[in-house]
Amino acid sequence: MEIVKQDLKAISESEMKILSLCAKRLLCATAEKHIYNSTKEELTCNGMVFKVSSKEIWKNGWKDFEDFFKNFYKTTEDKKDSDDTKKLPEFTEGMTITVEETRVSEHFTQPPKHYTERTVCCQQWSVPEVKI
Repeated sequence: MEIVKQDLKAISESEMKILSLCAKRLLCATAEKHIYNSTKEELTCNGMVFKVSSKEIWKNGWKDFEDFFKNFYKTTEDKKDSDDTKKLPEFTEGMTITVEETRVSEHFTQPPKHYTERTVCCQQWSVPEVKI
């Protein structure tokens, strides 16, 4: 079955969302790489160690598709990625640095949730009047 030959107007809203999620994952998986430069520095002052990091995007790649779908479905989180961080200056030993902001933070990363055959099947069963 080719999706081009199908009447997408006849598909229910929930089925269209599932189709869009599958399309998003396919586009992200086959798109160009997201390339960035990540810089981390450790600074020592009076025996205290301070860590600073920066991220500079060189090529947005597959994140263009992800951003499009987030904006289209209004799923952007309040918290933005660290893509807007400033680029770090070149550091040299003995350099004097002005501190603009400090904060203590603890982070736990989680991989993105993938759609398995089971999750898609469960979503189909929750949709009324689905013809399988």
